Amino acid sequence: MGIINKEVENLLSTETFKTLIYSDIATIAQINAAISLLIKSGIDFDFTFSRGTNSLATQGQITIALTPTSSISITFAFEPGAGVFS
Repeated sequence: MGIINKEVENLLSTETFKTLIYSDIATIAQINAAISLLIKSGIDFDFTFSRGTNSLATQGQITIALTPTSSISITFAFEPGAGVFS
């Protein structure tokens, strides 16, 4: 079996996640939709938010646990500019 199980692979292939991953600027509605799918699927994840500063953009990051030692992180911006997760 590969590191990414079929359930996570299918989830990342949804329009919800594709839109979030390929968006230049994320919306709260996109984040809420992605988190809802993760919860409904029973997939372990962490959500981290960085409010930004004068020099760093506001960003969020969803980290999906694949195994105890492997994860996938999706970083997204709420505004243009470099952020703490970049």
